[in-house]
Amino acid sequence: MSGHGGDPFDSLPAAIAADILSLVADASDIAACRLASRPLLAASYACSRIRLRAAAGNVASLLGPHLRCLELDASEGRGHPDDAAWVEEGEFDEGDDLHLTAMEAVAAWAATAAGAALREVAIADYWPQSCWRKAEALPVISRFCHNLLKLRLRNAWLSVDGLRTMANLTHLTLEFIRLDDEDLTKLNECFPCLQILNLIGVEGSRTPRLTFIS
Repeated sequence: MSGHGGDPFDSLPAAIAADILSLVADASDIAACRLASRPLLAASYACSRIRLRAAAGNVASLLGPHLRCLELDASEGRGHPDDAAWVEEGEFDEGDDLHLTAMEAVAAWAATAAGAALREVAIADYWPQSCWRKAEALPVISRFCHNLLKLRLRNAWLSVDGLRTMANLTHLTLEFIRLDDEDLTKLNECFPCLQILNLIGVEGSRTPRLTFIS
């Protein structure tokens, strides 16, 4: 261990310190660790797991080829869209936009070096803003996150326009999602290697049909 009065993290290998921060995961807590210790500051640039809430600041420095799991949560703890008030289009200012499944929001991290490295992604959107406009999360993720194994999307009206085949995806969870019939058909075509499919509160399809490939 380090000498008396020294930083106890000085003696830790950088890889172990990064693993510790990956267990912390929450971006705001990682930011606090950065201020508390220089070794943790250095290790924060190699975290493999990050959890970001909508109120958190810019985490661009945490994104990179080391990242394996990314969780984005703007749901404010609401477990079901019925718990949130419905709103009319245009009621929110663009400056306060919390639409995490929108094209620009997803591309902000998927188009970085982290995109191709990610293995797991989970996004919980803010239902009062996401309920009245389609989200392009799936097409953008399919374009940049080629090695993704697990994907969970919650509280969104999903578009599949431009969705590409994701041959590596084995786990898909759609929770409180709106999908039209033709969109569900597109999912069948673009996720050929799914092993686990969870559909929770998925609405919008009048004649839903799934085809499982043995």
